[in-house]
Amino acid sequence: MTRWRRFFIFVFVTLVLKRTVWKDKYEITYVGPSQVLVKPMDANERGVIIKSQNGGEIDDVKIMGKDFYFVARTDETLLVVDLQRNLLSEVSLGFVNVVTIRVFFNV
Repeated sequence: MTRWRRFFIFVFVTLVLKRTVWKDKYEITYVGPSQVLVKPMDANERGVIIKSQNGGEIDDVKIMGKDFYFVARTDETLLVVDLQRNLLSEVSLGFVNVVTIRVFFNV
């Protein structure tokens, strides 16, 4: 194995900060502090990259609404992603206490 090939393999491994599997349906990979890759375990579907436009660190992640929506939280924003249509909304929380936020989906 050449020196450059070993270097690129090492860089790829170190870029994945955290990886989890949610209910054997989705693989959630933190590729950076403000980026998360949500990939269905079904090989026929594409993954969705979620990136905070604010640049805040994504710390709380949930899949809700009959597995159609991905909700993530940073210190200052709330991200809601439609996994079927690949749409992202990021809402600034301002001075709202993050503990009191509740998200409901009527699917």
